[in-house]
Amino acid sequence: MDYPPSSLSPVEPVLCIDGRRDGEDCTAAGTLRWSIPLEGDHYVGIGDRGDKLFNADSRITPQATHSAEVLSGVLYHAEDDMVRALDPETGEVAWSTDLRGDIPAETHAFFASDAGIVALLRSGDQHFRNVGELVLLDRNDGGVLNRTPLDADTVVVGASDDSYIAWHDALQDEPYRYTAYDLMSGDEKWSVEFDRRLEDETWAEFSQVLIDDVLYVRRGFKSPDSGAEEPQAYEVRRFDARTGDRLPGEGTDAPERWDAHEVSSRALDSTGERISYSGGDLRTYIWPPGPRSEADHAGIGTLSLSVYGEWSSTDAQLGVACAPDAVRLQDEPAAIRDALLCDNARLFAINQ
Repeated sequence: MDYPPSSLSPVEPVLCIDGRRDGEDCTAAGTLRWSIPLEGDHYVGIGDRGDKLFNADSRITPQATHSAEVLSGVLYHAEDDMVRALDPETGEVAWSTDLRGDIPAETHAFFASDAGIVALLRSGDQHFRNVGELVLLDRNDGGVLNRTPLDADTVVVGASDDSYIAWHDALQDEPYRYTAYDLMSGDEKWSVEFDRRLEDETWAEFSQVLIDDVLYVRRGFKSPDSGAEEPQAYEVRRFDARTGDRLPGEGTDAPERWDAHEVSSRALDSTGERISYSGGDLRTYIWPPGPRSEADHAGIGTLSLSVYGEWSSTDAQLGVACAPDAVRLQDEPAAIRDALLCDNARLFAINQ
């Protein structure tokens, strides 16, 4: 366990105020911009658990699910159902809140609305159904303003005004329906429907994205007699996400950042990108230690986080890791199997 310290080793928050830290530039490419501690007990998996950092409070998978997005200049980061808001430039934390409910949950997406910040949580219940809820948060202090239960068949497209837009997985012979619901009351505000089957007996495949208060719905047509696996023609319709009114500009072209295939939460953010995390190499220590172990801002169990919204990939790369000199053996007999204790888990940003 004799690892050298790195720039992740300080226990206190390491911030970048006005581009300076201890009189030095903290915005230079390849350097640590900021680093803050993560709450809770963290571990680094070994053996069957792999070498990734995980939280002992994560109750769905051995490895916590992280999501992150920048909305109106604020970075919202979630580790399962623990959410924090911070300044992406400095690393200063404005607030953190635990959204834990009756069912273990993972935060898959954040949406901005006039009513507050909306967090999309998904979880598996005793029947292994992907149920969840929308949690409306006060953007100033993270206080919970409202919780909206979601069933397994509800797909949240995004939020606009003081509403969220969703569609429900229906039977093949039922209309395809997009509905806006009030974030506080849950009342339906508007709805639009599409027929699944057309008169010429082709069938439709749907995808959607919400960008700048415009709901784009793309319908793909495919003849059952053609043998083709993909739709052979597309139609895109545009709707005002605040009122549900049809907008001009229909055609076959989809928005630039269109993604027809959704992640397990089946949710997309306001730019049409997925909310996800991916394993990445941020000068990571190799287990067991290897030739790259002397990297300045290395960590053990590093995850590289994908950040969407207003965050530019040219600004910084976000990650979570255990400071290398904070790895500890666990006390018996309550030790977690195939894992080492981490005394200093960090959320950090590296300048690109």
